[in-house]
Amino acid sequence: SGQVGIGTASPGSKLHLYRNDTSTNELLIENDGTGDAALSFRSDNNTDGNNFSSIYFDANDEGNNNTRYAKIRAFIEDNAAGDEDGKLVFTTLTGASDVNQLILDSLGATFAGDIKLADNKKIKGTTYSAGFISFESDGETRISANDDVVIGYGETLNISNTGVSTFAGDVTIGGTSSEH
Repeated sequence: SGQVGIGTASPGSKLHLYRNDTSTNELLIENDGTGDAALSFRSDNNTDGNNFSSIYFDANDEGNNNTRYAKIRAFIEDNAAGDEDGKLVFTTLTGASDVNQLILDSLGATFAGDIKLADNKKIKGTTYSAGFISFESDGETRISANDDVVIGYGETLNISNTGVSTFAGDVTIGGTSSEH
């Protein structure tokens, strides 16, 4: 059948490593020289939008049913020779449904839900995909899309899709300063 089992006489895939133990079942790829130690996933699939490689994270649920709790999938975003783009999608099981938590593609990073950072800082919302948000050591929060917008420590900026913007604290727009 062309299948190899290590620790099992009945492999369930081309290569099946099995261990019934409380210790970690680890796959080690080691290079004792100066070169990289790598794990490559290759497919001849070359169609835009197709998922061509995946890493799955499975475990049993409380009823001992195999459950896929998370996965990382690689997609071909654009296969035009000399102009190729790839995409990685990080998915977790949330309420028994797959949710794409993070998408890395040619446009940047797109997050689902809140982004939780150190010191109880949180970026709230559903999708972030352009520019950047940084929390600086001087206490400033910097948000950048096409032009820089700077929000100082403890201040808020709310922009809604209804065209209403709410500012708190000192606000500088176009070089003019006003206090709220």
